Amino acid sequence: MSIYKKLKKSKGFTLIELLVVIAIIGVLSTLILLQLNVARAKARDAKRIADINQLRTAVELHFDDRGGSYPGAQLCAPTSAGCQIATGPLNYDRGNIADYLSAQVVPRDPLNKANYKYAWGSGVQAVAANVRVSQYHIWMDLERMNTPAFTGDTDIDSSVWTGGVGPGGDRTNASATANESCNATPPSGFDCLYDLGQK
Repeated sequence: MSIYKKLKKSKGFTLIELLVVIAIIGVLSTLILLQLNVARAKARDAKRIADINQLRTAVELHFDDRGGSYPGAQLCAPTSAGCQIATGPLNYDRGNIADYLSAQVVPRDPLNKANYKYAWGSGVQAVAANVRVSQYHIWMDLERMNTPAFTGDTDIDSSVWTGGVGPGGDRTNASATANESCNATPPSGFDCLYDLGQK
């Protein structure tokens, strides 16, 4: 029997052929997974930016309805535990913004479910009941560099304010101007900080 007939009768793949195919599939799978992770990070960042914009709108509407005062407490909704609900026109120091949110739930970070950072200031030494809050600052950390978003944010340094800070507001890291290069190393500093507010 000739060699040609033997090859013709043999069925299957050699070990080398199988290893080459497995290696190619592995490389392609790795590339696809890497791109998938990038797409997921971009999607989370897009949600963070949308959430911060929604919170800014709610805080500005609170300002209009509360006699010219921004919330002077951590942003919350009645569905969350411990949310302070304002009951009179002089309760400037409350954080309830549920009336201005479509779902009446304060959005949170899509990755770790943490509250977005919120700081406030009154321009006086301490924020007390019935003192109007004249400044606010909302910020969070993006996972990736986003030049168009950073071009349109506010770049407030609320660490120099007097009068108050939210429980989630580490104001020592709230200077956006120095941290938009995404070079800082979390958690010691913000890396890709996006912020909005009113100075």
